[in-house]
Amino acid sequence: MMNEVIGGAMALKLVNQTPADLVLAVMSHTLPANLQIIEQAQMTRGAWRVDFRIIGESHAISVYYDDVPVMHEVLACVDVEAHSCAHLHPFSTLQAHQYADSGGYQVQVDFNEMPAWALPAESVSMIRVDFPKVFGIAPVTQIQWKATATGVRWWTLHTYPLSQNGAHPRIIHVHSYTFMDFNRQMNCAERKIAYNQT
Repeated sequence: MMNEVIGGAMALKLVNQTPADLVLAVMSHTLPANLQIIEQAQMTRGAWRVDFRIIGESHAISVYYDDVPVMHEVLACVDVEAHSCAHLHPFSTLQAHQYADSGGYQVQVDFNEMPAWALPAESVSMIRVDFPKVFGIAPVTQIQWKATATGVRWWTLHTYPLSQNGAHPRIIHVHSYTFMDFNRQMNCAERKIAYNQT
């Protein structure tokens, strides 16, 4: 397994985003073209590659096998057409959400005013961006990941300082937790190939 950080920090401008504008998009083909990548890293394991990208106060994570896209997970304030997604979920009500497919991919997204999860204590890889302050607080986007015996787990944290009518700001912590089972993905792909050949 290999981890590699790609690129470097870029100049950031202040953009006040709200977590109610987030959507979770799970896609199998192409990422939206308008994503501004601020920080990125890769993990490789045999023929598998996972690209971790911080895009604004959001993330886009892609899984490839032999350089062919298997899936993309985007948690971002972006416009995505539903027909291009295997799963699309808006978070206008800031309610927790879970999704799993039959190929070994599962994700959970939570919204809390206090950090909801303790991140793993064991050694993990990480990229992180601290953004310009909003209401005196710097928003953070962080992605951590770790290979497992059968795939990869990743955890993300996105913080959004919010203030209404000049009130003391509060912070919404958006956490996502994802597991991708490479073995189940391969079994599904083999079944699809066998089905298409019959």
